[in-house]
Amino acid sequence: MMKYKQQNAMTLMEILIVLIIASILSTVGVISYRRSLVNAWERDARAMLKLIKNAEAVYMSEMNTYIGCNDNDECSADLRLHLPAAGGIWSYSVNLRGTESFCAQAIPADAYADLHTMSIVGHRSDPGQDMEEPVHAGCN
Repeated sequence: MMKYKQQNAMTLMEILIVLIIASILSTVGVISYRRSLVNAWERDARAMLKLIKNAEAVYMSEMNTYIGCNDNDECSADLRLHLPAAGGIWSYSVNLRGTESFCAQAIPADAYADLHTMSIVGHRSDPGQDMEEPVHAGCN
């Protein structure tokens, strides 16, 4: 009688099962990572909008008016801020609403379709304006 040597190798079925489990886990990981990135980018935009709002309040106290700007570089120069350079994830601008209020907005670049435009409004007569949070909407 012939004796068969026992082999310590994985079968094709076992390899396929391991590959399927690994691909499912990596897919879940990538989706979770992307969601974390989006949340971080949106927190960054909220922080920058609050910074712009505070800078506008300082500008108002010094010049007795608000100032508008059309892009990151112009907002940085006019409001004495260090916003990210133009061409990044977010494009910031400030639209004036007469002399008493403004709307600052963060518009995502085209490559970031899962991000939403965010805005924050500042009013000269609103003493509690620092409590307002940016919202997922543009300036109308």
